Amino acid sequence: MTQATAQSTPPLVSVLMTSYNSAKHLEATLRSVFAQTYPALELVVVDDGSTDDSRACIEQVIADAPFPVETLWKENGGQASALNAGFALCKGEIVALLDGDDLWVPEKIATMVNLICNSPGGGVYQHQVDNGHGAPLRKVLLSGDLMDTYQGLGEVNFLLHPHLVQSNSPTSGLCFRRAVLEEILPIPEQLVVCPDYYLFILGLTQGPLYSHPTMLGTWCSHE
Repeated sequence: MTQATAQSTPPLVSVLMTSYNSAKHLEATLRSVFAQTYPALELVVVDDGSTDDSRACIEQVIADAPFPVETLWKENGGQASALNAGFALCKGEIVALLDGDDLWVPEKIATMVNLICNSPGGGVYQHQVDNGHGAPLRKVLLSGDLMDTYQGLGEVNFLLHPHLVQSNSPTSGLCFRRAVLEEILPIPEQLVVCPDYYLFILGLTQGPLYSHPTMLGTWCSHE
């Protein structure tokens, strides 16, 4: 990982945003990306076959984007397929995932790049997110070699160890080094739910988990 210092070129970060029928939330989500303080960004937007006004909304908002944006309009295939397709368009050394209805604080990318550069070799990087009501979504975000912990436990009833399977942020709190995603993608597209958890678990096979305790985004829950 390139060290981001005052004398070096900051690593390019690809924001990979996937969306499906989120038209009424997209402008706020996109504006939260455009408000990032980090200087080296690109945005890849994958619309997974939305049937609402998502495309018109996206095209209108990105017209004044402050950095390069690439869009992909695909047939509906689920978030796993959208993440696979979007990663193929990402050029960044770091990839930050985002759902089309969530929000980031302006310092989110800068904070996570600093974490990644100061803790190289991680398999997964994540941060705490607001649950939409001003409180942390997860009670505790673990850090360390969780894969080693899992293997050390052997067979275990996770109902008795919920902290081991509730230690991940949702999609919009996850960041990966490109080298890690190249090893663990593509996500099996028959995986209909929780492709973010798939990436989280597979990422742990590539290195430790590093978690930032600050709420750097908002996870928006909808009916």
